[in-house]
Amino acid sequence: MGSQLWAPEEDCSTWTMPEDGSAHALKRALEHFTEITGHPEITTIPWCLWGHSGGAIWTMNMVHLYPERILAAFPRSGGLSPAGRTYSRSQPQSIRENPAAFKVPILFCYGAKEREPGNRFNALIEGVHQAFEAGREEGAPWALAVHPDAEHENAQSRQLALRFFDTLIPKRLPDPLSTSTDLVELEKENAWLGKQADLDIAPLSLDMASSSNSSYLAEESLAESWKAFTTHGNIQDKTPPPPPHELRVHKAGSQTELSWNAWADIESGIGHFAIYRKGKLLGHVGGPEHPATNPEAFFHAWNYHDQPLLEDPLTRMRFIDRTPPEPIQPEDYEVRTVNQAGLYSAPTQGLSSVGWETQQKTSWKSLSGENGLGLWQGSPKGGHPKGWLEKDGILEMDPNASEGSSSLYSKEVYGDFELTFQYRIGKGGNSEIKYRMTDYDGQFLGPEYQILDDEDHYPGYRPGIDTTPHYITATLYGLEMGDWSMDPRRPPGIWNQGRIVVRGPRIEH
Repeated sequence: MGSQLWAPEEDCSTWTMPEDGSAHALKRALEHFTEITGHPEITTIPWCLWGHSGGAIWTMNMVHLYPERILAAFPRSGGLSPAGRTYSRSQPQSIRENPAAFKVPILFCYGAKEREPGNRFNALIEGVHQAFEAGREEGAPWALAVHPDAEHENAQSRQLALRFFDTLIPKRLPDPLSTSTDLVELEKENAWLGKQADLDIAPLSLDMASSSNSSYLAEESLAESWKAFTTHGNIQDKTPPPPPHELRVHKAGSQTELSWNAWADIESGIGHFAIYRKGKLLGHVGGPEHPATNPEAFFHAWNYHDQPLLEDPLTRMRFIDRTPPEPIQPEDYEVRTVNQAGLYSAPTQGLSSVGWETQQKTSWKSLSGENGLGLWQGSPKGGHPKGWLEKDGILEMDPNASEGSSSLYSKEVYGDFELTFQYRIGKGGNSEIKYRMTDYDGQFLGPEYQILDDEDHYPGYRPGIDTTPHYITATLYGLEMGDWSMDPRRPPGIWNQGRIVVRGPRIEH
């Protein structure tokens, strides 16, 4: 949830002290979400808090008030209060007044220019050091990262915050198989330290475990990100963005219109979309250029506070090909998402607008039938499927295909879905359907619905007698074994019908 605390006639002090009303406002908002969604866990799940400036002060005061609820916190340019500041209502407390706050992992962050003498934010940053140094002297798992070139603007702190939360969330959540709901306290073993003096990193040592001259960093990968940020002000994004989806191609007279949808790249946003026809680059779709806020004309732009520029609507995901007409197919077009780090997604191939509109007339989308192969690609990166035939509405492997046949990958990307399919497997066959696939360092993996000739796959198969668990048809490979007496499949050469239902975290085969 993204929140905005709004007081147009006053400064941040209207809401930075949570006990003056903003904490109640947050809790009431969560109760409202519970009421309208039917998810009671919303009111009890832990919080990751991430705030800038006044939002950082608010974040630290929430840590002081509700340490048992807070999984981790990232205050950018703010502590409990600016040094020496008083307010007209509630006053900031000493961080030592609630020792439970020292168990909450915190990564403080600010720009080096903010602490320069005479800078208008100097007192704010002194307040950061008052809190950080007190916590580290108590051995709190707290860290401090200073951007070497920035002032009060967020700069690239988003990159560090994301890696901080990605590291801490699995470490702090309780074991789902246990009955405890308490957040897990971080261990000293295997942790790392960042040294404030020379920005070097090293495994945690007992003599530095409670030193205000060091930052606690939960593991080596986070320590490396901390060092890159504090040294260069940037952390390299190495993860390509997700590919576009729902690429529709509509021919109108002498021109062709492309439209699509896309998900944001959480780390680096979308810089632009690259449009191709038959492998040749046709052009790009980005955003409006603005000298101050978007000089690179990125599709996504952020303001000083690292918020989207709400006053400028996003550019439409649309491209008009006005090049001379030639015989082309919808799948001759491809679109790639390019993030702001310059990394390209896998390509998404086009689907004719007629085919798209036909699909929208029913809640079901046919992935076979006429032009069935046109709905599939041969790899996560695109390309035509190899070694497949389309005959009488059936997709089948070509018995004469040479080595190098590919799997089939749907061009469309689905969230929750229900897939029904018919299959006929050969003697000794071993196949599967994978879904919700993710690229793990070059390996495209996901849950796997087994399709087997069970009897041939396991010699000595005796249905109804042998109760040894094995992977059999319709089981979830790697996680679920099947009961022979419940084997649902018909033998090789006879048609079977399968079904996969995926709704949120619930999966049915």
